[in-house]
Amino acid sequence: MVRVAYLGWRIAIVELLACLPMSLASSQGRMFDSGTDQELLLPSLSIRRFRGIERLDIPRLGRATLIAGKNGTGKTTVLDALRVFADRADVATLADILMRSEEIVTRIDEDEKFNEYFSFDALFFGRDPDLHAGLKIGPFEDYSNCSHVEILIGEEDAELGARSYPTGLAIDSHVLTISYGDTGGRFPALINRYEIERFSPSLRRRRARSKEFGDLVGTLRNYSLGPGVLSNRELDQMWGEIALTDMEPLAVQALQLACSSKIEAVAVVPGGRGSSDRRVVVKLEDGQRVSLRSLGDGATRLFGIAVALANAAGGFLLIDEVENGIHHSIQSELWSFLFQAASQHNVQIVATTHSWDSISGFAKAARHEGGGDAVVVRLEIEDRYHRSIEYAGEALEAAADHGIEVR
Repeated sequence: MVRVAYLGWRIAIVELLACLPMSLASSQGRMFDSGTDQELLLPSLSIRRFRGIERLDIPRLGRATLIAGKNGTGKTTVLDALRVFADRADVATLADILMRSEEIVTRIDEDEKFNEYFSFDALFFGRDPDLHAGLKIGPFEDYSNCSHVEILIGEEDAELGARSYPTGLAIDSHVLTISYGDTGGRFPALINRYEIERFSPSLRRRRARSKEFGDLVGTLRNYSLGPGVLSNRELDQMWGEIALTDMEPLAVQALQLACSSKIEAVAVVPGGRGSSDRRVVVKLEDGQRVSLRSLGDGATRLFGIAVALANAAGGFLLIDEVENGIHHSIQSELWSFLFQAASQHNVQIVATTHSWDSISGFAKAARHEGGGDAVVVRLEIEDRYHRSIEYAGEALEAAADHGIEVR
């Protein structure tokens, strides 16, 4: 009876802690390494009218945040929102999000040729830009050093509206207005898929800057990983950014989690005769050189996560379905690695999961690393509105110990 009463008390405390305002339940901006004083890039998150989320407030993001919830609750949309915020709504980022979800419209132009266009109205909740109600992404509270990204589709612009667009769309001559703080830009609300470079500062960075459109400033370094294994080309590109730097050992350290033999070195080499691709090879302690992919999808996934984290130093690492391809037995080790690396290299990690093993491993690693800045957030939809429930500190520890469902 005492044991039952104790367990019931612990569950009640978990539920109570999960419902407390985060300003009372925890402090913000701390890191796992108490010897550092770096603040989080984004200590909280507010989303308004972005894609499938009409309204969502997450009062606290940690140095590492794991987002759980049923299918359709908006976990991936939160990652997209963070990416839009970090890139200050760069048009190329918006187009990439639309491309992934196949939000492309095809129309016949005046020259009677088919062309594909990004229809930016799909970024707005309910696909309804409303011409006056825009979308907004930023911190939950007003922080003096952190502004919101705002996007609005407005009425026809005298200059942009005069351009030639296909007929038959209600937003043909409307204007997409993007702002961050005191900076921003105005763009056609319908952009040809093959002309997106013209409107994107990030895609024009090696060319002379156009004076026709405003450039958003103050972007934050970030890297997004989907649920799949990275291609050789992606791995090659990311490895090239960190090879022969002090970030290179990160990849070897993560890869070692999935390999029983000691790994001495990693390199990217030509893919073979007739192949334009390059491939990652691993040198084992016995001198063998083996392909990274021969070690399995788990090893490739771990390597990709580590290289992405190294590329995201000083910024965000966003991981969708972080558990994919990784055995449940090393989830805790993976998170311990991520906690340490995030602290050392000033990376803010936000990941999604469907896996209890990932949540349990996250909680165990947080306990082991003294992770006061490790947060699990469960997303729910109630009466059409999204809400977030936080598990951190003792609440997270109790949930993991007693198997309390937080997914």
